[in-house]
Amino acid sequence: MALDIVRVLGALRSDVQFLRTLEHILIECDTISWGSNSATARCRVMGMEGTFLLKCYFRHRRNARAIYGDRFYPQEFGVAGFHGRMEYADIALLDWVEGTPLESLLWRKDADYKAFSEAFDRLALRTLKSDGAHGDIKPENIIVKPDGEMTLIDWDAAWRPGMSSYDAEEIGTFSYRHPMRDDTNFNKHIDDYPIALISTTLAALAIDSETMLKFRNAENCIIHPEDAIQGKDPAVRHAIELFEQVGDAAHYRIAQILESIFTSNISLPDYIFHASQPRPTSVPSSATLAKEWHLYGLRTGKEWVVPPLYDWVDEPKNGVCRLTLGDHEFEIGVVDTKECCEADGEAEANPSEPPL
Repeated sequence: MALDIVRVLGALRSDVQFLRTLEHILIECDTISWGSNSATARCRVMGMEGTFLLKCYFRHRRNARAIYGDRFYPQEFGVAGFHGRMEYADIALLDWVEGTPLESLLWRKDADYKAFSEAFDRLALRTLKSDGAHGDIKPENIIVKPDGEMTLIDWDAAWRPGMSSYDAEEIGTFSYRHPMRDDTNFNKHIDDYPIALISTTLAALAIDSETMLKFRNAENCIIHPEDAIQGKDPAVRHAIELFEQVGDAAHYRIAQILESIFTSNISLPDYIFHASQPRPTSVPSSATLAKEWHLYGLRTGKEWVVPPLYDWVDEPKNGVCRLTLGDHEFEIGVVDTKECCEADGEAEANPSEPPL
């Protein structure tokens, strides 16, 4: 049963609290905000160290315990109902994250899109490697911390191992989720499409913000998923062209995911990993051609020295190595493996500094 929003907000602002298990919550009233499911505020809690984000729910969320664990307090916060009858709202006490939502930084004239792109890809890799999934990744749920790193907030739509389609209370925000996602697509891969969309957007903005920003609409979106999966979104098309021109093979592959009719992509973690690594500028002469799925790269032994992201790769020859990405061909230098080994051997035999 839903609680009256006005009464919940009044209870949060009141000096008098009715709590079931907690002693007292010191709420900073000027930080109170609300959405469709809950009101939030920064607070301190008597008997606990640190600053918290208080989430006070208007209606019961059956997955909250599974998502937040012992940070979730069912039927904890008293709200005066009609005729003085007391009702109790579920709350969650989460660590307060200091920073600014990415949404409010994206459109500033001094926006550092390169830094945003790199930080987001690091966040995306951590998220994809985790056991669960966030479920509603979008710029307003991404906090940019003072050191430039990013973290996710608002995990109410999260998937956890053991959950089924029955547990899908939300399916993500329309502007960022795959158009074919519904409550039957509730699994580890629900973050794949929004991660690919935001990674593509930020990486393309870092290369050509002037053009990419022209695709922004009144809803503050640059890429439109429904057009993208039909292969007719101009922002995606331009981003793919940009990545092809500059040889950014990882983001080129990530952008292609946006045109897929499939809601998940098992290669995305590898693409995001390669996007977060420096691009190869040279390869050893001993590197050999290798293929993974339908893409090519170069290996020395078991190590990829050119990741398998290219449409074709020529093995090192005459001091150069040619990489083909779409309609573009690139050359990178070749380091003679024999000379490197001899130089390493001489360095070990004649160290420049005495051992400690």
